[in-house]
Amino acid sequence: MSIVIVGIGEADFTAMLDFDTDNTRLAAHGVIAQRDMCQFVAFRDYYAGGHNLDHGQAQMAKDILWDIPDQFLNYMKINGIKPRSTTQLNGSSRLIRSKP
Repeated sequence: MSIVIVGIGEADFTAMLDFDTDNTRLAAHGVIAQRDMCQFVAFRDYYAGGHNLDHGQAQMAKDILWDIPDQFLNYMKINGIKPRSTTQLNGSSRLIRSKP
């Protein structure tokens, strides 16, 4: 599980930064999280000061989604889950492709 939090409005989001622990692990009541699982961004940081709307949207999406691949891989490693081969997925050596 990954948690994405987007702060909306002009509130003080300093406390929310405690959840976005890229280099440390969250801890509560003596229990330490096994991995990073939370990403926080403040919406206003991308749309304040007359910034280009398209650029702001693209940068915010990038920043929100940046940690999720590593969070997913860490979850898989911690739980000993390995990817299946393409043969295991569909009985052949080709990937199943969904129709657009």
